[in-house]
Amino acid sequence: FMIASAELGDLAGDTGYLTNIIIKQTMFAIVGLAGYFIVSKISFKRMRMEIYWMLYTILLLALLACRFFGATNGAYAWIPIGSFASIQPSEFAKAFMVIFAAKLFGKDSPKNNLKNIKTFGICAGVYFVVILLWQHDLGSAIVLAVMCYCMALIPSYKQYKDIHKYMIIIILVVLCLVPIIFIPFVNELMSHSSNYMIGRFLACS
Repeated sequence: FMIASAELGDLAGDTGYLTNIIIKQTMFAIVGLAGYFIVSKISFKRMRMEIYWMLYTILLLALLACRFFGATNGAYAWIPIGSFASIQPSEFAKAFMVIFAAKLFGKDSPKNNLKNIKTFGICAGVYFVVILLWQHDLGSAIVLAVMCYCMALIPSYKQYKDIHKYMIIIILVVLCLVPIIFIPFVNELMSHSSNYMIGRFLACS
C-alpha cells in the first residue's frame, strides 16, 4: 500500500483510480507470496545443470523480447500483460543469477574447477550487455553488475585467489577512470538533462 499512499496527495479526489491501484498491489502481493512458497519448496541442489541453462536461455529470450514492446521512460525493459500489468525480466534475471552463483560456487560444486567462475562471469556479462545496450536500462544493468561482481568474490577457494586479485585491480582502475572520462562530458549531458535516462545517470553520479 506504499504506492497507494504515495498517490494520495495528487489523487485525493479520484477514488476510482486509487482503488484500482490498491486492488492491483493486493493482487501482486498475493501472487508474490504464492510464488515465494512454491519456490521455497524447490530443491535447487537436485536440479540438473541442464535446467539452469534452460532457465538462463528463457530469461535471455525474455530480455531480448522486451525491445519489441514500447519503451517506458526510454527503457525497453518491460513486457506488458494485457492492459493490466507488466513484468520486468531483468528482475527475474537478477534472482536467477543468485541461484546460479549458489549452484556454481556452492559446497557441492567442484572446488578446483576454474571454469565455474569464468562461466558465471560470461553469463553475467551477456545479461549486462543486453540490459544496458539492448534495453537501455542503465539502472538494472548497474545493479546486476554489482550483484554478480560481489557474488564472484565470495568463494574462498584457493584456485580463485588470482582471479579475485585481477577483479579487484580491474574495479579500482574503473573507479579511477570513470571520473576522468565523465567530467569532460558533464556540460554536454547537463544540456540534455530533460532526457529521462540521462537525468537518472546524472542523479546517481
